[in-house]
Amino acid sequence: MATIASAGTAMLTAWLYVNFILFFVQARDMKFKSVDRVRIFLQVTVPFAVAIISVVKALKVEAGIIPPGFGKEAEPVPTEGPVPRFCKICKVFKPDRSHHCGECDRCVLELDHHCFWLDCCIGFYNRKFFLLFLFWISVALDSFIYIIFTTPVVVHHLMAVFGEQNFTWSASHQHVNVLLVSLIVVAVGMAVTGFTLFHFGMVVSNYTTIEFCEKRGTIRKGKRYQHLYNVSMAYNWTQTFGRNPLLWLLPISARSHVSRHEAVYYIKTEQKQS
Repeated sequence: MATIASAGTAMLTAWLYVNFILFFVQARDMKFKSVDRVRIFLQVTVPFAVAIISVVKALKVEAGIIPPGFGKEAEPVPTEGPVPRFCKICKVFKPDRSHHCGECDRCVLELDHHCFWLDCCIGFYNRKFFLLFLFWISVALDSFIYIIFTTPVVVHHLMAVFGEQNFTWSASHQHVNVLLVSLIVVAVGMAVTGFTLFHFGMVVSNYTTIEFCEKRGTIRKGKRYQHLYNVSMAYNWTQTFGRNPLLWLLPISARSHVSRHEAVYYIKTEQKQS
């Protein structure tokens, strides 16, 4: 089922870009200036291309394997705090923020969630790529929406449809198709943008999706939830995107050279304050 969903995601993404190309061709036929045609093309194509690179890396990069021997001889036994959790299925000790994924049947470092639409786990090493995919596909869709409402293409088709006295499908199907595609792009763009803002909001608060759901469940039960990893917005951001601002929005790993210790131990709020 998840494989079907991931194939559907790829098909929807391709369908949206193909329709942009068709939209672009029609805009070209309306005698735009060359500089405007180039701007319109690059305004969607560049972020779309970066989004594709990001999602490919999210799929290819390992989400995060529990280091062999963690919690045993390979790692120092903590003198303070709780003993590392133990997964009865994988038969391994789990670092903080690690969870067992039922879909992949393994434990993943800093598991955010198992993405149904991509059919892969989003964890410690590939979360940045997943977030960049959301960001750049949102930029591409929002740029497409901007073009829809700032070029006369849609107005032209609206006038063609509602201005015809003898409306027939055979004569007007192209106009109707353009209007339907525009509505779908607006709907998908708004949904993806909202989803992107939600995930980036969790980044600056240093939540994973699992921790956010745990927080909601705890609060609903009337209990107090204490999140240990919300150090500061700046620190939380660099935890995922790295310390180099020039690489924040590029599909380049911020954690490929992270030490073994940093991958399994996290600075907590009280530690940062002290």
